[in-house]
Amino acid sequence: MYEQVTQAYVADPEVRKFFAASNPWALQGIAERLLEAAARGLWNASDPAVATLREALLEAEGWAEDRPT
Repeated sequence: MYEQVTQAYVADPEVRKFFAASNPWALQGIAERLLEAAARGLWNASDPAVATLREALLEAEGWAEDRPT
């Protein structure tokens, strides 16, 4: 299930564009929670999924920092 969420919401380029424009904090939250699940052993995440989540987290943090307050 988590692998599917990663593919559908985090890895999909169109969804990432939506998050970038609308709510980078949502993508950040999704990535943080999925990485936490993998770290706690609640999900046996594949290496590519973890790499995608880490990349998305860094990207979302950058978007959030660049947005005007």
